Amino acid sequence: MASLAMAAGTASTVDAHGMTRKQKNTLIGVGIGAIGGAVLSHGDIFSTIAGAAAGGVIGNVTTKNHHRHHDDRRYHDHRHDNYDRHRH
Repeated sequence: MASLAMAAGTASTVDAHGMTRKQKNTLIGVGIGAIGGAVLSHGDIFSTIAGAAAGGVIGNVTTKNHHRHHDDRRYHDHRHDNYDRHRH
């Protein structure tokens, strides 16, 4: 349980603003995997670590690679506004 508390404390101190969506989902997967591994194994440290590793891999692999500016709605609106202005 001490490792679980340490993992949760570490995750809460990470600056999420500078992270990509893929990095955030990887970190979320690590946390969920660690909790799952700890619960299923009744606190065994190796199972907790294995769960964290598996959760991180799943969170990373299941998230598509997107560039940040493609997720930013303002980027798309600005690009189309400029296109429309130059077109007329």
